[in-house]
Amino acid sequence: ETETTIEAELGYANVFNVDLAGGNEYETVENDDGMDGDEADGETLRRVYKPFTIGATLGSLDQADEVPGVRFSYERDLNVPTGETQELGYEATGRYGPVTARLEQTFNFADNTVDDTLYNLTWEDAVSLEATGFTLVPPSLLGLTPEDEAGFESDFSVRLRDETDPNDNLWSLTYSTTFDPDLTNRLGGVGGYRNSRLQLLADLPSTYIGTAIGDVGFRINLSSELLLADAQLAQTYLRNAELTLFSDFFSRVGVQGRLEYNATLSGDDFTRSALTLDEFGVTARVTDEVYVSALLDDVWDFTGNSAEQSPFTFQPTLYVTWNRCCWALYSSLDTENGTLRIALGFPGEETGFQQAFDTPLALPRSRGE
Repeated sequence: ETETTIEAELGYANVFNVDLAGGNEYETVENDDGMDGDEADGETLRRVYKPFTIGATLGSLDQADEVPGVRFSYERDLNVPTGETQELGYEATGRYGPVTARLEQTFNFADNTVDDTLYNLTWEDAVSLEATGFTLVPPSLLGLTPEDEAGFESDFSVRLRDETDPNDNLWSLTYSTTFDPDLTNRLGGVGGYRNSRLQLLADLPSTYIGTAIGDVGFRINLSSELLLADAQLAQTYLRNAELTLFSDFFSRVGVQGRLEYNATLSGDDFTRSALTLDEFGVTARVTDEVYVSALLDDVWDFTGNSAEQSPFTFQPTLYVTWNRCCWALYSSLDTENGTLRIALGFPGEETGFQQAFDTPLALPRSRGE
C-alpha cells in the first residue's frame, strides 16, 4: 500500500499566507464474487483521494503573537464526482491584553446550510464564554438555501466555564436548546424550541483556608440539570442533581457524603421526586483516639407514593470508634431498627470479636405529611 500527501504553503510572515493540502492513498478491497479469472474472490487496490483543501490567511491565527487574523478555506471530497461534498468556511481570531476572541463558521454545500459555528471569548486564566449554533453570516448571502428549509433542526448552546486551571475546567454552566421547525408545540402551533436545559458542573479540589483557630478544608463535586419550559415542556423543574462533599473543620469536625436528587415529570404531575442520602453526615474527633459519627443512608420520596421513603426522616447510624495502639473498639447503632453492633479488633487479625444486639433504641419514621 502506498500513500501520497501534498502540502504547500506560500506567504509572508504574519501578513498573507496561502496553503494547499491533498493527496491519495490505496486501500485493499475485496472483489465481487461475480468477477472472472484470477481476480475472482481476490483483492485489489483502490485509489482513495484525501480531502482537497485550499486556504488563504490574512494576519495570524496564533493568538500568542497578538496579531489578529482571518482565514478562508475551501474543501472538497474528490471521491465524489459531483462535488456535492464541498465546504466553505472562515475562521477569525483576535487578542487584546488577556482577552482573546475566536469565531468559526462552515457552510455545507451538500445540504445548502451552515454545518458548524463557534464563537469564543476567553479571559486568560479566568473564564471563557462559548456559543455554538448561532449564525453570524446566513447561508442565503452565499446563495445557499436548503431544499426543505422546514426540515432542518438547529442546536444552540452557550457555555460559561472556568479557565483558571490549564489542565482542567473546575466548573461550567451550559444552556442548550434545539429549534425544531416540525415540532407540534403544546399550544397547538408548529415549530418551536425543545430540550431546553441548564446544566451545572463543578469539581472543586481540596482546598484549605487558614483561620485564627485552625484550617478549614473542603472538596466539592456538583452536577445538576434544570429543564426549562419551552414549546414542548410546560414547566421548569430540576431533573437531577448530585453533590459529593468532603469538609474538615480545624481537624476536629468533618461533614461528608453524597446527595442525589432525581425527578420525572409526566404531564403536570411528578411520577418521581426523590432525594438519596448516601452516608451523608458528621464525624467528630473527640480526642486523638476517639471518633464519633452520625451518618444517613436513606431515600426521601417527595411524591408521597411510598410511606417507607417518607421525607425528612432522620434515622442515622451512630458510630463510636476507640482506636488504641494495640487494639480498637468499634460500635454502631442503627436507629432505623435499633440494632447495636460491637467489634473488638487486634493487630494482625482480619476479624476480631463481633456481636450484634437488638435494642429498643429505634427512631420512628416521619409520616411525611
